[in-house]
Amino acid sequence: MDNIEGKGRKIAIDIVKANVFAVVIMVVSAILFLVPFFLIWKDRKIGSLPMLAWGIFFIAAAAGDIWMTWLLTKENPKSLVLDHPSEAGFYIIDEEK
Repeated sequence: MDNIEGKGRKIAIDIVKANVFAVVIMVVSAILFLVPFFLIWKDRKIGSLPMLAWGIFFIAAAAGDIWMTWLLTKENPKSLVLDHPSEAGFYIIDEEK
């Protein structure tokens, strides 16, 4: 991991393979959906409407992650991916070209 200066603060840089990046962003989305789902399923007295709203909100929020994963399916799985530090998106580093 390297550090760069960006607008007065240090930004950590992790460069990973495209297939690893896709798995990580989908796992985060799955966790945010599955936690409320299992809480509703285990104990229906928790208040299923707030948990349902929580799950729906985070599935909607995960739409960007799902879209980025779809974009990564078109890339070489061995390409390197760098997450953009301040914008939604990523950079593809393909050393083969």
